Amino acid sequence: YQRRVRGSRGVRQTPRGPINMSKTMASQSILLAFLSLAILMTYAFCQTPVPTRCADYSASCAKCNMAPQNCRYVWTGEGFYNSSVNGTCLDQAVVDQLLWYNEYNLTVYAYALKESEVATPKGQYLLSKRDSSQTYGAYAVLCYDRHLCYCAPPPPAPPNRVIVIITYCINGQPFNGAAVSLSGANLTSSATRNTNTTGFTEFYPLSSGSYFTSVTAAGYYPNSTAVGTLGYNTTVVVRLCLTEIPCRVNIIVYDITTNLTLSGALVTPNSASLAPQTTDANGATSYTFLTGVATQVTGTYPNYQSDTRAIDCSRNGTTTVRLYLRPILSNIVITVTDCRTGLIIPTANVALSGTTTLSRPVDSTSGQAAFNNVNRGPYSALATAAGYTSNTTGTFNLDFNQTVNRAVCLNELPCIVTVTVYDTSTNGTLSGAQVSLLPGLLQTQDTPANGQVSYTILFDLATAAQATKIGYTTASSTFSCSRNGTANVIIWLSPVLNQVTIIVRDIRNDQPIPTAFVTLTGYTQRGVNATGGVFYASVAGGSYTATAIAAGYSSNSTSFDVTFNQTIVRVIYLRELPCQVTVTVYDTSTNGTLSGAQVSLLPGLLQTQDTPANGQVSYTILFDLATAAQATKIGYTTASS
Repeated sequence: YQRRVRGSRGVRQTPRGPINMSKTMASQSILLAFLSLAILMTYAFCQTPVPTRCADYSASCAKCNMAPQNCRYVWTGEGFYNSSVNGTCLDQAVVDQLLWYNEYNLTVYAYALKESEVATPKGQYLLSKRDSSQTYGAYAVLCYDRHLCYCAPPPPAPPNRVIVIITYCINGQPFNGAAVSLSGANLTSSATRNTNTTGFTEFYPLSSGSYFTSVTAAGYYPNSTAVGTLGYNTTVVVRLCLTEIPCRVNIIVYDITTNLTLSGALVTPNSASLAPQTTDANGATSYTFLTGVATQVTGTYPNYQSDTRAIDCSRNGTTTVRLYLRPILSNIVITVTDCRTGLIIPTANVALSGTTTLSRPVDSTSGQAAFNNVNRGPYSALATAAGYTSNTTGTFNLDFNQTVNRAVCLNELPCIVTVTVYDTSTNGTLSGAQVSLLPGLLQTQDTPANGQVSYTILFDLATAAQATKIGYTTASSTFSCSRNGTANVIIWLSPVLNQVTIIVRDIRNDQPIPTAFVTLTGYTQRGVNATGGVFYASVAGGSYTATAIAAGYSSNSTSFDVTFNQTIVRVIYLRELPCQVTVTVYDTSTNGTLSGAQVSLLPGLLQTQDTPANGQVSYTILFDLATAAQATKIGYTTASS
């Protein structure tokens, strides 16, 4: 009698055991008849020709496995392995080759163990496995017709096996380290195994009976199930999953400045599956979620800085997260400028008074002093700077989360400039000099007896002082005077001497005579320049005579008086000395002088003269009035030279 046990590829045979015979007379008669029949069948079998090939035993699994040709019975198709359906008897070498290639091309679905293999540890191991890597997936089974092998009772039935696979319920992944317990049958106490990295554990060997399995793990709800009743050589796979026990997180939000709780604060975990919540009257709220769903939580409140804290909560645990929110304080910006120019004062300092007292210099680029994170309340700011009068913004109110800008301007403190004028000729102070500050925006002042005047000016209105006086050179001096500072300026004036210029000209054409020389009283003779002039600087007062001479001219002089601070120009005109021209006329026919010839000088500006007996006439002329002489006479040719 064979019973099928369903598997992934077929069924296992589970013999129920040998048949018990009654010792009644009727049973004995039946037994004798059966033995007689067996003897006849054996006789008939022995008379049948002995098979020579393994394939000849394909009709019987037991006969195949007992054949002397070293055969083994296999099933080459999936089905019921308690019959010869899809079964065949093959040579052991062929079976080994087919099992080797089973990894690539499934051909052998099951194979029968020989009787000598059944009771061995390996045989028991193979029978306990649904399949084995040793045979690449083929099932090891018992022959369905083992009764043909022997008449003695079969060996003990192989033990049972329970395989338990534990996974996470949330994702089906293997659960490592779960504690699996098995109880029931003849177990006096529960057996416990831990799952490996694949979530697998097993209980073996097990006797027949009913079993119950349960699984536990820290932070997870326990799970259990009935395995059922096991016969023998049965492998049962039990699959269970574990569900995580959630964590409870209590959140309390505080004002960090007062340490009081904040009601109505918004609490947001970093998980899209958890909606934000607002705190109650006690500033508290709570969440229940699985570990890892949220790892941090953020609290926010109007006009407060947010706070984010990590969540450290184990499975089935409870933790409290406290969030401390800081009020968003306000900012005050004070800009300091010059009241006159409107420009920033980079050296200013601002002192803030009120709920908070602070002092700091302005930024040298922006002219601003920034006070950040200031508590709310009334405030005023005092601005100061070197060289300026101080000034205040007045009182203003500040609330949370505000930025207040205030501007304040400072008036400059003036600079005192003192100018003293000295005479270089006496090294003493000079009175009566006119002093002005450049660029001339301030009134001119005359120096008194001590030669000193003073000005009160703003920082950059003047950068130089100038002094003038008739009879003196004009002089100036630069200065730098800081705000609320002083500057002393000294100017030296030198007396201005006389200047004399003598110019020599030709009286006839009023042209300069560049070859002339001039002698001035007290000075050596000097030649004139290309314009006919001679310049004398720093001529002291007195009476002077200037005499001019030039080759071909008569000399001439001029006299003049020099007093103080004069510029004198005198022109001396020279007359040319005349030229004597003598013209003699000859007669070419006699080679003697010719009288009665008319002689004229060209270009004819002078009177014509007749030659006397000696044939000679004379002219007294100026330098360039004539350049040729011409003679004519009736009966003679006209000629010139």
